[in-house]
Amino acid sequence: AAVGSNGDAGVEDSAAGSGLAFNSEVTDRYNEVLGDLAAIPGEAALVEGERKAACKRVAGGGARRVHCSLGLAQEPAALFSLMKTFAASKVFEVGLCPLIDPPSGWISEKHSLPPMGASPDGLLMIPIDACAIPGTAESRLAEKLPRLKEWKQNGDTHICAVVEIKSVSPFRDARQRRGGRNDDSEDSEDRSNGKGKRYKLIDAGPREQVNFLHVPQLQMHMLCTGAPFALYLSFSVANGMAIFIVKRDAYYQKQMLRFMQRFVNTFALKRTPPPPNFFFDNKSYQHFLGHTKKIARSAQLFETIPPTVMEKYKDSQPFL
Repeated sequence: AAVGSNGDAGVEDSAAGSGLAFNSEVTDRYNEVLGDLAAIPGEAALVEGERKAACKRVAGGGARRVHCSLGLAQEPAALFSLMKTFAASKVFEVGLCPLIDPPSGWISEKHSLPPMGASPDGLLMIPIDACAIPGTAESRLAEKLPRLKEWKQNGDTHICAVVEIKSVSPFRDARQRRGGRNDDSEDSEDRSNGKGKRYKLIDAGPREQVNFLHVPQLQMHMLCTGAPFALYLSFSVANGMAIFIVKRDAYYQKQMLRFMQRFVNTFALKRTPPPPNFFFDNKSYQHFLGHTKKIARSAQLFETIPPTVMEKYKDSQPFL
């Protein structure tokens, strides 16, 4: 048994179990296809010239596209660092985990939600026995999980945690704003139509706290998998990785689904375009937004991990 499939009063039992079973089947088929492609000569990796051309295309799309592409490229490195940290645990590949059925009583049964799901960057399965071994990351994590003893008494053998990676880009748009100021935002957009894009490199470190914009995504991950907490990894290529613990909040998850249902009933089913800032004047929605920030602020910093490099790549050049 694993916490997440039968833990925390079982409010997500049916949704989590069915969702992960579905995910396992789809993941197996997906890996079979990838294996067939990898067996074709020339398909396993891009040649150097093609790699440089791909980088130039991404650079031409502006700072936001560079940031997104870097994040995708660095996810395996972040997972490698996580696996080295939690040496007694296992990281499992995961794709789409559908929300099969919301917990009973959370939303009106008169209307159904649209198909929904979540796709964490991975699932970390932590053996509960490893949490008792001094000096391990598992034991240090156990100190921040007050319900560990309860889970063990229930017969659980593993703790399931969802993993979400958010890379910090060292690239910034070097164009000048009006007034002579540089645009240092990761998400800044260059509107020069692909001409004359220039970037500067900064020594960006991992975040000091969880970005509140990511809270709904994290809570949806936990709802669809049944995991009791998430590990939020803020990953920096040059400065390591900060690991935060974000706990499941059933009240927040319920409100999130109810606002989704309200959006469907108010706009989608009536084919009515939503106005800007819909629901913003609603008091319950304002409370929901405040609770979002509270969850982000209450996230615990577990540890900051120094950069981890695979032995065979220790002498490779970090940039083209």
